[in-house]
Amino acid sequence: MTLQPASAPLLQPAMAPPETNGEMNGAAHPDGPKPSPHPGPSRLPRRKKGRGLGMKLLALGLAFFLLAGAVAAYVFWPQSQVSAANLVFHTVKREKIQLTILERGTLEAVDNRDVVCRVKAKTSGAVSSTIRWVIDDGTQVHEGQLLMELDDAALQDQLQTQKITMDKARNDWIQAEATYKIQTIQNESDVETAKLTMSLALVDFQKFVEGDYKQMEEVAKGAIENANSDVKQGQDREDWSKRMLRKNYITLSQYQSDKSKLRSLELALQKCETDLAVLENYTRRRTLEKLNGDIAEAERALKRVQTQAAAKLEQAYNDRETKRSVYRQEEERYNDLRREIKKCIIRAPQDGLVVYYISDTQRSGSGSQQSTIAQGEPVREGQKLMRIPNLSNMLVNVKVHESMISRVRGDEFEKTGYGEFRQVGLLTGPDLYARLIGPTVVHALRDSYEDPDSGMQWTGYADKELRLIRDGLPARIRADAYPDRDLSGHVKTVATVAAQTDWFSPDVKVYQTLVSIDEPVENLKPGMSASVRIATDSQADDVLTVPIQCVVGSVETGSKRKVFVMTPQGPKERDVTVGLSNERMVEVKTGLEEGEQVVQNPKGLLSPKDREALTVSEKPVGDKKDKGKGGDKKDKGGKDAAGKGGK
Repeated sequence: MTLQPASAPLLQPAMAPPETNGEMNGAAHPDGPKPSPHPGPSRLPRRKKGRGLGMKLLALGLAFFLLAGAVAAYVFWPQSQVSAANLVFHTVKREKIQLTILERGTLEAVDNRDVVCRVKAKTSGAVSSTIRWVIDDGTQVHEGQLLMELDDAALQDQLQTQKITMDKARNDWIQAEATYKIQTIQNESDVETAKLTMSLALVDFQKFVEGDYKQMEEVAKGAIENANSDVKQGQDREDWSKRMLRKNYITLSQYQSDKSKLRSLELALQKCETDLAVLENYTRRRTLEKLNGDIAEAERALKRVQTQAAAKLEQAYNDRETKRSVYRQEEERYNDLRREIKKCIIRAPQDGLVVYYISDTQRSGSGSQQSTIAQGEPVREGQKLMRIPNLSNMLVNVKVHESMISRVRGDEFEKTGYGEFRQVGLLTGPDLYARLIGPTVVHALRDSYEDPDSGMQWTGYADKELRLIRDGLPARIRADAYPDRDLSGHVKTVATVAAQTDWFSPDVKVYQTLVSIDEPVENLKPGMSASVRIATDSQADDVLTVPIQCVVGSVETGSKRKVFVMTPQGPKERDVTVGLSNERMVEVKTGLEEGEQVVQNPKGLLSPKDREALTVSEKPVGDKKDKGKGGDKKDKGGKDAAGKGGK
């Protein structure tokens, strides 16, 4: 390369034609061209400023290209160029390996009492009330301590209005009760009066038949007898007057007078006979008909009065019962409002720590309704407001991937039949039950199972319904708050259905698993993070193992992975088949021999794509950071993160 002197020009410009240059100079200087102050030919053209800027940009682009090439050469340097002195090796050997599952979760209390808003809303889904005052989150409370006050102003107004309505309904009920009693007495009076009228009609009939008619008949017959006697006397008098007239002892007028008296007596006798005939033929018949009619009418009046009395009494009874029901209903509404007002004062159900409730949908930012526990915020009926955990017994809530859930086992129970035995006792009766199992047991059951509805309560003996036959898998827990302390525990329960998944990984299925902490630890709080290592029953004895960081590959490759084995020619890539694994070691089924040296830090031997796969494989099984990337997710062949294919 030849360096030019500093005085030499960087570029040799082309010479412009003389005539062109003359034209330009002549146009610019009418008096002729001016002499140039610089040495050199006077006909050189001027350098343009744009060409100098373009050359600078070209030089800058060339420098950037050279720098990028250097970086790429460093990144994609061939494997053979990595120095063996920087590699760490591990000797393949046989040992026992046990499958462990490492998950992260949050601490929860075993005994949690949820504080729920019980104030009823006017319509479904509407706001029940607003928070007037609430205790601070994380406060240690005692049983019965005030936790929250809800606004009850609207309920107080409703209570006053309902009190007036209830009092009016009570007055109506009292009036209806008095009306019913009055109607009862009136009905008794009307019925008795009708019965008396019918009795009198019967008496009148008997009196006429057995008394009045016979008396009238005797009177009529007596009158006839008297009339007959008077007629006979009148005839005798008329005969005597007639004889005396013939003897002229009396006058004709006297005789005619006696004869007139006889005629009068005969007419009187005829009248008495007519009266007797009228009495027998008409008066008796008419009176009997009338008396019989009076009896029938009295019977009908009695039935009518009885029917009317029953109807009036039923009406009064229904009116009384209706108004009593209205009063009871209004009273129940009044008492319900009082209960709702009492529900606005929320107290702690037990000793513990106040934890504001946040649902899973709120944590993920989903859900149609997002609620906040703070003063002035609205609350809804049935909304969980806070949780009071008992901190003496804690557990860890973790979510195990579906590829591992079949290997996780919780506490196993069996039914004792205690509930069926009690049910038989209730059906057979206390006496027979006492003869079968003894009166002492029956008395204990009666005392322990009192219930306001059924008379029995089963919660006292709930622990006798099931019997523990086997504990869940052992586990080790390490809380982030105490990283240097390893706690013992066991799997308590495993969910039978998958938990709700995140929206960004809907294909990842996880199952809620509760791991109990079996030793007392102070100052543990709900919501703290913890890692759980579950020791499964899956294990293998006397198998080839290598550290998990030696294996290159991801879940997409199944059990087929790669390792780098040290040979006389240097590190060489080799395909292997893996089996069981834990957070440290992985079983190698094929591809390696005992005693061979494998590279523990193969990153420098990999391409960027293989480095990503190695990063995935280095993460422990069940790490939640791998979810959605294959860390503990099954592939199409049903393999887990370390290539396990089940049993």
